Amino acid sequence: MNPKNYAGQSFLKSILGKAKKGLKLILKGHFSVFWNQFYYRLNSTSLSFGLQRDLHQVFTPRPAKINISVRLMKEGDANVILDHEELKRSFPELVNKRRKLVKANIPNCYVAVTDDDTPCYLQWLMGPEQNERIQSFFGKAFPKLDKDEALLEGAFANPAFRGMGVMPEAMSKITTEAVNIGVHRVITFVSIGNIPSLKGCKRAGFSPYVLKKDRRFLFQHKVSFHAIPDDMLSAYHEATGGRRKRMSIKKAKMVSG
Repeated sequence: MNPKNYAGQSFLKSILGKAKKGLKLILKGHFSVFWNQFYYRLNSTSLSFGLQRDLHQVFTPRPAKINISVRLMKEGDANVILDHEELKRSFPELVNKRRKLVKANIPNCYVAVTDDDTPCYLQWLMGPEQNERIQSFFGKAFPKLDKDEALLEGAFANPAFRGMGVMPEAMSKITTEAVNIGVHRVITFVSIGNIPSLKGCKRAGFSPYVLKKDRRFLFQHKVSFHAIPDDMLSAYHEATGGRRKRMSIKKAKMVSG
């Protein structure tokens, strides 16, 4: 097949797929969600911090207010966390994305559970052997993993356990499972405006190492990686509880190009 024809068919397939998703959102009454997603893909620029943790360095997270342990996800765990009417009404697109990730069956999804084995948090820890599946599912969203590197993605907390400080300890414990797949560096990406998640990642032992820029225009997606500007790094430390100068991350220097 002619490469140009293949590219054209792939683009058309992608557009039709997005149109189908949009129609489902409208039919379910989520018009505002549809519009936000449409505009986001039509013309938007977003920035995320790439965060890393080196497992050669010892780190002890702040414990949650309840006892938790982590294990691999088993059948039914995802429903316990995702099947809440409040979540489906307020965050339909996010819940849908997590369900699709569950169906994709990409190893390995871990869950944090209470003493009675109730799932309270889930997150995927994906090693370099999953590079092809990661690129297939997420597209250009993440860099190709090196042989000693894993990606932490898809975090979701059970709303029944809000305010119990589960995320930092659960995320930290899931991260340390990376040694079992032969890697010692774990990376994750968080929007610069998502301060609660940035704080949670910091409390789980992660620190920023790169700035990711996602540029979407006419439903095309371009990803680039940049050094973190000093003022943005200072803003990160201030926003997450550091002692550097006060500054809004969103107002810090944007990356050009």
